Amino acid sequence: MKRKILIIMTATALTLNLNGCSKLEVEKKPITIEDSSENLNSVFEKEENDSTLSLKDTNTNTTEPSDIKESDNEKVPEKNETMIDSELNGKEVDLIVEVEGTTETVKGKIHVSNLGYQMVYDMERYKLTSEDGLDSFFAENPDPTVYPYVFLNVSRSENTSMNDYVDKLEKEINDQKISYQKIEYKEIGEGNYKAIYFRTQAGYNWDSIIREYYILEDGEDIILIETQYFLEAQEGHGARFLSMLNTFQIQ
Repeated sequence: MKRKILIIMTATALTLNLNGCSKLEVEKKPITIEDSSENLNSVFEKEENDSTLSLKDTNTNTTEPSDIKESDNEKVPEKNETMIDSELNGKEVDLIVEVEGTTETVKGKIHVSNLGYQMVYDMERYKLTSEDGLDSFFAENPDPTVYPYVFLNVSRSENTSMNDYVDKLEKEINDQKISYQKIEYKEIGEGNYKAIYFRTQAGYNWDSIIREYYILEDGEDIILIETQYFLEAQEGHGARFLSMLNTFQIQ
């Protein structure tokens, strides 16, 4: 019995010693749960930041929907739009002009029109506007109360025969009761296009208006070229317009 009690006491002592050693080791190296949580948070934050940066980089290199839309809806040029010679539009070239028997070279600019033609115009003396199916090359008027307007206009009428258009124009001229000259056919442009030509003159004063009409057939359409200047400017603007028309080409 004494021996049994001794064995129990010895076992109890050994158990207490082991527990003491375990506790001592834990106190030397405590588990810092808070520190561990902070480290985990920092890792998550880093991963989140890296993920955000990755998304930003991806968005930067991704085509935006608006870009895709513009590409998908890119306009296809129609019959009379300037696709073939569009690179020439606005190009500056020399224009040869003969005024009062003297030949001179002026600065010209190529205009490739959506109306289906190409022409070089005198960029130093005329400005260009294109709107509502009308191209107008016009000179600045210093005083419209004194000087008539000077211009060269080009327009297109669709699905119109040349004879019908000529008859209508001739009737309008007759209704104005002014003298006119009619020529069938007058060649113009680099392609020597045959145009029906009208020339009207409102009088014989220095400021009497002169108008010229060139009617050309292009398929089922009519191209109308109309110039206006006044009697005193006939040798100036009249000659310059003619030089411009010599470069006319139908596309």
